Amino acid sequence: ENEINPVGFILVTLESGAFLKDIIKNHFWDFLKIGFRSSFSSISNLVFNLQIVISGLFSNASQNTGEIYIIAVSEMARGKGVGSQLVKQAETFMQECKIAALGIKTLSSNKDWIGFFTKNGWEIKKELQLIGNDYVWLETHI
Repeated sequence: ENEINPVGFILVTLESGAFLKDIIKNHFWDFLKIGFRSSFSSISNLVFNLQIVISGLFSNASQNTGEIYIIAVSEMARGKGVGSQLVKQAETFMQECKIAALGIKTLSSNKDWIGFFTKNGWEIKKELQLIGNDYVWLETHI
């Protein structure tokens, strides 16, 4: 963080499917209200919402693999190594947890982000389609 505001954050999880289930369970009524309101506005929204729930409940990570669930860097801090520092901290955390690998899912069209990870030794392990979009699963061994 800078002197006043955070410039980035990263959220890692050991079991992303369980993580999402816990969030939904702990905020069930909020999810239900938003989901119903959105789903009943159009059939495409209903299909989209169902795809989000289904894809979120099934983790792409294998056993003993952590996942970068969310990473964000403010626009003013991009290109200054903040993302690299966050990823390195996530890798260190996973090492301390005795986790063998760390992965991230991103859109196939996000060439800059894929390039960032592959440049740092990560490999594309699989391609998948979720919610009508093409994604890749990148992974590194720790």
